[in-house]
Amino acid sequence: SEIMKEKNFCDCIVVTNGWHIRKARHYARKFELDHVMAKAKNPPNESLFRTMWRYISINVHMFYMRLKGYH
Repeated sequence: SEIMKEKNFCDCIVVTNGWHIRKARHYARKFELDHVMAKAKNPPNESLFRTMWRYISINVHMFYMRLKGYH
């Protein structure tokens, strides 16, 4: 957000993996950025199991941090 203010940008596109979108959206909202989310493709060699693990672990981690009072 500091760089955006410095460069006079008023909005942004956040491109990240599907499993990371929830966390990226959280921070974009936290810093009050006018944003649009875009899902990038998964690496071609990443297994379905690994992708699913990432979705599960990021959501568990965010839930845990919310319980601790960080949001």
